[in-house]
Amino acid sequence: MKVLVTGANGFLGANLIHHLLDNGYKDIVAMVRKLSNTRRLDDIKDKIEFRYASLQDEKSLLEAFTGVNRIFHLAANVRIGSFRKKEIIQDNVQGSEKVFNIAKKLKIKDVIYISSISIFGSNIESVVCEDDVEKGKIMSTYGVSKVESYYRFKQAYNEGLNIKAVIPANIFGPDDPNFGPLFKNYVQKHLKLIAGNLNANMGMVYVDDVCKGIILVAEKGQPGHSYILNSVNITLHNLLKTAEKMTGIKAPRLKLPKTLIKGTALLSEIAGRIIRNNLLLNRQSANLLYTTHPFFDSTKARSELGWEPEGFKESFARTLSWYEKKYRKNKRSRKN
Repeated sequence: MKVLVTGANGFLGANLIHHLLDNGYKDIVAMVRKLSNTRRLDDIKDKIEFRYASLQDEKSLLEAFTGVNRIFHLAANVRIGSFRKKEIIQDNVQGSEKVFNIAKKLKIKDVIYISSISIFGSNIESVVCEDDVEKGKIMSTYGVSKVESYYRFKQAYNEGLNIKAVIPANIFGPDDPNFGPLFKNYVQKHLKLIAGNLNANMGMVYVDDVCKGIILVAEKGQPGHSYILNSVNITLHNLLKTAEKMTGIKAPRLKLPKTLIKGTALLSEIAGRIIRNNLLLNRQSANLLYTTHPFFDSTKARSELGWEPEGFKESFARTLSWYEKKYRKNKRSRKN
């Protein structure tokens, strides 16, 4: 079976390809853009095929998908912010729609679509399962785009495409671009201040467990169904306290004032518009920092697919160890 992974050069995409190889998949196509940084695939570049395409270029997608039996659709525009809204919508909504339509046209055996927990919304503290799309408030352009893309997934299934969806919680692991800066600053003892709602829930799942879950969905999942992959529901406060126990490095005790963050976010957004890009801190990302988030229920994946993530403490300790080895100077002995 020839399988193709869109967004193959990304954190999840590259890890998924490594897992596919480990699970006996031998004919793998990594779909990337021509100017993409593919360093995460350097160690396996001789074992996979590269094809170049863009979610906005239908012809390139048609060429990339030709001869493929299964598509893992991971590629997405993950910027948080209101600037470049049209680009975010084009990539995540129209881009996914192109992927699904071409897959139907070419009679691809099946498609596994990677969605996002942002489809459930924020500003709520209840438990959500796969059917609770838009239960909370959608607070970012990215979230709006993923909701619309999820509805396109459902529409594609209704139109005859054999498609399944995976909804991973916040993914962490070595070389993670999302939590990575936080972990790096923490192990280097630069994290003295913290911002946000420290008691808001964060569903977290280790990258290896996500990859195992994606493969299980591909091989055992029901068409038209979606599966939440979440290892643990934990607050940022408890996450940092757990890190402190594991490493001996004190978690930050001082919290930045909300008014300061909101004001800085506004200035940052203005600067972002000048340089024509969404900076990390903007009004949408600041609002997400200070809201509440739901608790994510992965019972369906566990019961129907047999998905069993590794214990959170074990995977989190391994992740912190990776960041310590890479970034921490004058290391102390780790606590048990």
